[in-house]
Amino acid sequence: MAFKIEVNQKKCAGCEACVDNCTQQVITMIRGKAVVVNEAACLGCGTCVEGCKRAAIALKELGVNLSATMQSLLRNCPGE
Repeated sequence: MAFKIEVNQKKCAGCEACVDNCTQQVITMIRGKAVVVNEAACLGCGTCVEGCKRAAIALKELGVNLSATMQSLLRNCPGE
């Protein structure tokens, strides 16, 4: 599953709690604000959100988009 992380720069106080809590190094600090730098590595655990006392981070689960070819193959899969 993929996840989308959004940081509200206006709310971010630069406390670094999100950076400290993230085990996957998804967020870093740039110019005193949290910035998402490795979103593909996000596990969706939510520790960045939980650590942010200013509610500056939002985590959203993204749906899986299958290509038309993959959808066709799955529809025609025997035994289903």
